[in-house]
Amino acid sequence: MNIRVEQAAETKQKIVEAAVDILSVNGPHTLTSGKLSAKLGMSKGTLFHHFEDMEEVQLAVLDYIIALLDEVQERNHKNLQALVNDLIDTTFTSIEQYRGVYAALFYFISNSVHNPACQERLRERINRTMAAWKQTLFKHVNREVSDMEQDRIVRMLDVFFSGLCIHDFIYTDPKRYKRITKDFMAIMVHHLE
Repeated sequence: MNIRVEQAAETKQKIVEAAVDILSVNGPHTLTSGKLSAKLGMSKGTLFHHFEDMEEVQLAVLDYIIALLDEVQERNHKNLQALVNDLIDTTFTSIEQYRGVYAALFYFISNSVHNPACQERLRERINRTMAAWKQTLFKHVNREVSDMEQDRIVRMLDVFFSGLCIHDFIYTDPKRYKRITKDFMAIMVHHLE
C-alpha cells in the first residue's frame, strides 16, 4: 500500500474514533464538524478532504459500531454452551464499556427512518449478522434444523439482544438483566439440543 493511501486511511480512522468519542460522551446531537475538527486539532477543510460531509462521517461511525458488535462471531467456541457464555459476557461487558457507542447506535436506528443510506447500512448489518449467526450457532447444534427455523431463531436472538440493550439503558440493572439473559439463553440451548 502506498504511504499516502495508508496515511489517509489512518487519518480517516482517527476522525471516526474522535467522532465515536464525541458521540459516547456528549450524545449524537453534539457531533458537528466544528467540534470534531477542534477535538482532532485539524481544520474543517482537512476533515472534509477525508469525508464528503457529516453524514458520511456518521455512516463511517455506524460501520465502526457494526464492526465492534460482530467480534463475538469471529471467535472459536468448543460447543454451544461456550458460545452462549461468551455471547452473554461479551454483551454485558460491551454495553458497559461502550455505553455511548450503543447510544449512538440507537441514534442511527432512529435516524434510519429518514435516512435511506443509514437504513440500508443497518439492513445490510442485520442481514450479514443473521447469516453469520446462523453459521456460528448451528455448527454447534447436533440435530437437523431447517433453514426456516434457523432464520427464526437467529432473529429471535437479535430481537432479544436489541431489547436487552434498550432495557439496560432504561433500568440500568445489569445483574437483573444478565440473569434474565442467562434464563432466556438456557431455554434457547434446551430447545436446540
